Amino acid sequence: MREADLRYESLHARADSAVSGVQSIGRQQKAQGVVISGDILLARDRMQRFLSEARRALSERDLPTAREYMNRADTEIARLEKLLLR
Repeated sequence: MREADLRYESLHARADSAVSGVQSIGRQQKAQGVVISGDILLARDRMQRFLSEARRALSERDLPTAREYMNRADTEIARLEKLLLR
């Protein structure tokens, strides 16, 4: 259980960084009169939903489900990092 908690915390930290990047890009593009890419917003929303489900599963001690959602969140975080060129 401890390993899963640590992985969740690591993912959450990466997600926070990605969200900050999305917000920064959004402000920059808004200043230029451009709308932020829908791909970025969709990846952010999926990432947040998967992390929420992982947290719920961890609180219920459902490790297989938590791992599944953490894997999905990791994929979306990596997608965001790539889209934001991190």
